[in-house]
Amino acid sequence: MKALLIYSHNTGANKKGFANKLSYVLHRLATVFETLDPVCTLSKEEARRLIIQKGNDYDSLIVIGGDGTFNNALNSLMGLENKPMVGYLNFGTVGDVGKAFGLKNDFKKDVEIIVDQNIKEIDVGKLTQDQKTYYFAYTCSIGAYSDIPYVVERRKKRRVGKLAYYEKAVGEAFKKKLIKYTAKVDGSKEVSGASPFIMFLNGTHMAGFKINKECSYDDGEFELYLTEEGPFNGLLHYVPFKNIEPLLIKKCEITVPKTEFWCLDGEKGPAGEAVVEVCPKAIKIYANSH
Repeated sequence: MKALLIYSHNTGANKKGFANKLSYVLHRLATVFETLDPVCTLSKEEARRLIIQKGNDYDSLIVIGGDGTFNNALNSLMGLENKPMVGYLNFGTVGDVGKAFGLKNDFKKDVEIIVDQNIKEIDVGKLTQDQKTYYFAYTCSIGAYSDIPYVVERRKKRRVGKLAYYEKAVGEAFKKKLIKYTAKVDGSKEVSGASPFIMFLNGTHMAGFKINKECSYDDGEFELYLTEEGPFNGLLHYVPFKNIEPLLIKKCEITVPKTEFWCLDGEKGPAGEAVVEVCPKAIKIYANSH
C-alpha cells in the first residue's frame, strides 16, 4: 500500500519535540505501508494542490495538524474520483475532529489505529451557497463563539493552548448576541426564531466540551442545535446542564443575516443564508472501532 503523509510547516514550527514525534510516526507507519511519502507544506493552497493532483495515486492520506488542516484536506479530497482512506493525527489546539472518530489526541495511540487498519465510513457535511460548495467533518456553526477558532492569534494559541480560546469565549459571553433565522428542515418542517448561536454537529465534541456522547458520525443525519436565549449567550444550555434537544436533519435550508459568517471545522466560511446537508458515508477514515 502507498500513503501520502502531509503536515503544515506551522505544525512543525509550533510544537516542541515535533521532529522526534514525526520520526516515531514515520517509523510505525512504515510497518504497514510499502511506500510512505511525507511532505511538509508551506500553505493551505500548496497542500490542497498536492492532494488534488496526487491523491488518486495513493491508498491512504495521513493528515498531521489541527482541525483546520484536516478541513482543508477534506475539501481537497471530496473532488477526487478515487478517494484514499484518511488518517488523522491531531497536533492542533483542541482536536474536536479526531474526538468525533474516537481518537484520543494521543499521537502514539492514534497512530496504532492506522497501523491496525481500523477503517470506518463517515458522513461529511456540505454547505452550499451561490453555487459554491464547502465541506466540513464535524461542525458548521454561526453566531456567538463560532468565530473564536479563527480570530484567536496563532502565537497566542502556541503560548497558552486552548486557554486562548476560553479567554476569548469569556469576552463573548457578556456581549449579548441574537441571530434571526428561518430553517426549513428536510423539505417540510419549518422553524424560525432568534438564537445566540446555531450548530450543525456531526460529532461528540465542540470546543473541547462533550455535547452529546451518543452522536454518530455514520448514521446519515446531523444534529441541528438552535440554541435558546439564556445567560452567557445560551452557553449554560450546554455547559454544565446539557438540556437542549437537537433536531435531526439530512438537509436544511437556513436563512440568517448576510453579515454573519459560518465557521466550518474552525475555519471561516461564507456569510448569510445557505443549504446544509449530509453526504452519507462520503469518505473512509481510520477510526477507533470501540
